[in-house]
Amino acid sequence: MRVQRRISVNSVVLLTLSILPYIIFAFTATPKAIVQDQPVDFVDEIMPIVRANCISCHSGGEAKGGLDLSTPGGWIRGGDSGTLFEPGEPDNSHIIERLTTKDRVLLMPQSMQALPEKQIALFRNWIRQGANFQLRTFERDIKPLFVSRCSTCHQGENPASGLDLDSFESVLEVIEKGKPEDSILVRRLKGYDNLDRMPKGFKALEDNEIQMVSDWILHGGVKGKAPMTHWAYRPVVKPIVPRVESEWVKNPIDAFVLSRLAYEGLRPSEMASREKLLRRLTQDLTGLPPSIEELDRFVAGRESYAQAVDRLLASPHFGERMAIPWLDLARYADSNGYEKDNVRSIWKYRDWVIDAFNSNMPYDQFTIKQLAGDLLPDASIDDLIATGFHRNTMHNLEGGVDQDEAMYIVRADRADTTSTVWLGQTMACARCHDHKFDPISHEDYFRFYAFFANNRYTKVGDASISEQKYYEPSIKVPSLSQSKQLVELKENLAEAESRFQAYSSVGLVSEQLAWEAAVKNPSTWRPVTAISKDDRLEIKGNEISTPGAGPDTMSYDLSLTVPQGTRGLRISVIPDKERANGGAGRADSGNFIVSRITLGGAQVSHIAAD
Repeated sequence: MRVQRRISVNSVVLLTLSILPYIIFAFTATPKAIVQDQPVDFVDEIMPIVRANCISCHSGGEAKGGLDLSTPGGWIRGGDSGTLFEPGEPDNSHIIERLTTKDRVLLMPQSMQALPEKQIALFRNWIRQGANFQLRTFERDIKPLFVSRCSTCHQGENPASGLDLDSFESVLEVIEKGKPEDSILVRRLKGYDNLDRMPKGFKALEDNEIQMVSDWILHGGVKGKAPMTHWAYRPVVKPIVPRVESEWVKNPIDAFVLSRLAYEGLRPSEMASREKLLRRLTQDLTGLPPSIEELDRFVAGRESYAQAVDRLLASPHFGERMAIPWLDLARYADSNGYEKDNVRSIWKYRDWVIDAFNSNMPYDQFTIKQLAGDLLPDASIDDLIATGFHRNTMHNLEGGVDQDEAMYIVRADRADTTSTVWLGQTMACARCHDHKFDPISHEDYFRFYAFFANNRYTKVGDASISEQKYYEPSIKVPSLSQSKQLVELKENLAEAESRFQAYSSVGLVSEQLAWEAAVKNPSTWRPVTAISKDDRLEIKGNEISTPGAGPDTMSYDLSLTVPQGTRGLRISVIPDKERANGGAGRADSGNFIVSRITLGGAQVSHIAAD
């Protein structure tokens, strides 16, 4: 239960909050100090002025005058001159006095133009309204909460009970400004009036979340500024160059940089030495340090900055440096993943990316070739290599895997990665439900996914007796010299096959028939006398046996000498009814194994059997 207390205007209440880095403390003040006009937002309206004009001097442990304006705590503590203000009393506040004084020594901000009256009025109104460091607004604080916790029912074309919690106007109908306990919204969130507690069927909001809604209503139900539209949804337009007067500005880019520095309360650094300039430039463009000779030439002025830039852009290392972050996006360093986690070789794609940067390939071609190089008319080998961007997905070859599911995951990875890299935002959330924070529906996701669901793959294995694995196509990418060698080898192979066909139609067929007839003729086979130094073998002519009880494990070596002209060797196995299953071997099954036969010249020189 919330405990409310009234305190004097000089007292401070410290509240732990969770929104934005500035929002740690909040004031409450006596009712007479709060004026019912347009609430001033400390975060969106006061702090931008402070960052642009005051933070450069008044922040951190060495803040001038002991005044740190970077956090609400610093505002509350004040500085060496005392407290900055009394909530509800702008005319008695030290900060207003210093912003409006006619004394140029005391006027703040020092060494800068005085703040416009419109900005000073914001400070006055903020103090008059109670100096609230955390003014809850619908767009920044409340709407994101409703989207994450309530949008399942209360959003879209037909929201439950006609209440669209994504709409500020709709929410206004269920609140009583300044009176959270009388608002239908808060009462339903708390489960009052013997009605179901909202969100119905889901986990109730935490106490601090309900308190945030209550604070928002108490402060007047302010709409606030909508968060800036994600850059991926903004049209590409030429921006207006900021108007800044400074000798530091040499080109339009400098104007943007200086404008942002001023907004953050920062000043440009001093010009770096020529050694530092070249080192930074070389590392930025090639990822490598400059050589001693390059440094000496640049420091001596024999090479200008522009010449150094041109030299580094022409270096092959420029493409390598530029390729590093792109290869990360392409998952280049990943292995197959999962249980087997096989490595893969795709360095040809790496070289393609490096060459694309070094040749200054236009971005549209760079995109098309990587996403659809195989669909281009008369696609070259290089176009096919470019599609390696999406061949770096994980590949699940673990036993028992549902290959259709595994292929779905591969395609989803391609859809998700393409969205992140080329659209500048995530789409993966919409794989399961409409995106909560971006205008992407579940249906939109699978429309996008469909582009990647037409990939070719081969089913390897017989699913009826074992497992099948899905493999996508692969190509051989020989070098130029290897390609020439392959042509020569194919020509040689074609010639050899032609000679083979010519011979097989006459001589080979007759010789094969004669050999097959000889094999079938018993008189063709002659006994061979065995010679062995292994006394565990019993030899009688061309019969070899292993008498006695069988050991647990044993191997035997047997040597034979065959006459010149021998073209085949026949081993006949004699069953033994005394052994397991009437077999010829000593194994529990009655089997034996011939593990190796080696030939010496025209002789069978070695047989090893288990």
